[in-house]
Amino acid sequence: MAAYRRHYEDLLRRTLAAGDPSQVEILRRQGRYPVRITIEEAPAPSQTDPRQGWVGVDTNITFLALCYVLPDGNSQALATRGDPRLPVM
Repeated sequence: MAAYRRHYEDLLRRTLAAGDPSQVEILRRQGRYPVRITIEEAPAPSQTDPRQGWVGVDTNITFLALCYVLPDGNSQALATRGDPRLPVM
């Protein structure tokens, strides 16, 4: 699976130049000013060619799991966030 890298600086410049929707939040914390910028984007086209493999997504309240499956059915990569053993509050 090829690494996918976003070019955020270019994306921000294009968004601002086009006047597309965006939101900017500037906070003051301990004499510093972290900035959070939210940009609305159109979703990427869906991949429906099985020759490229598939990505499986499993979501629950306490965790998220992703699995990349090759066209032959074998898993290539797995990533998780959170802990499925955590109690649901």
